[in-house]
Amino acid sequence: MLHSANSSAIANNNYINIKSNQNEKVTLLVAILNMVTLLITQNLEVDGKVKISVMDPATPSAQQVTRESDGTLSLMSSGNTTYDIGDIVHGGVVFWLSTDAKHGKVVSIYNIGFVQWSNIIDATIGSGARSDINGAGNTVAIMMQSGHTNSAARLCVDLAYGSYDDWYLPSKDELNDVYGNKAAIDSTATANGGEAFALHGTGVLLNSPLTTSGDMVFGNGVQVNNGFEGAAYYLWAVRA
Repeated sequence: MLHSANSSAIANNNYINIKSNQNEKVTLLVAILNMVTLLITQNLEVDGKVKISVMDPATPSAQQVTRESDGTLSLMSSGNTTYDIGDIVHGGVVFWLSTDAKHGKVVSIYNIGFVQWSNIIDATIGSGARSDINGAGNTVAIMMQSGHTNSAARLCVDLAYGSYDDWYLPSKDELNDVYGNKAAIDSTATANGGEAFALHGTGVLLNSPLTTSGDMVFGNGVQVNNGFEGAAYYLWAVRA
């Protein structure tokens, strides 16, 4: 058993628990070496931060490690995992899939804000923010526009949910895919603490391309360039 003035290692409930009472650094390697015989039959629980300064390069057969809801770590399954529209994974609900169903895009399970498209209402956005398919690229271009301080794109980028912080404003085609699968998305979102699009009636959702601001009326799927950049609309973020 490891002891120091401010830290301890205690075997409890089939775990070896390492605690630092004053947030001091605990050398994990020393702990493991001191308890190697216990580790044969017990698990290791660290209450605090773990820092690994040096690691070997990953091999082609390396697998990703993910954190479960109870805090334990587990190996991600192999690259043979496939997904379905409506699955809740990687922070959101799947609304688009690659042809082999191994890669996809997800949409947030709730409306992240009622916001205006951009604070810039007197200048058209550049061509770099008009892609019908690349919402991530549009998002960056919107925030790079001269005079930009806040926007729907910025709110998406600032979103940190489900351990992910790479959300962006959907493009026109991405929002079309969300609309086309809204029944499956609604079902999954509401079952997991989120909200249905119908909660906002025929509310307008923002997308990122077009000349000025773009939006979709979710009651009928119609997308328009309304030109009212200063008006507020509902916003759902996506990530790939």
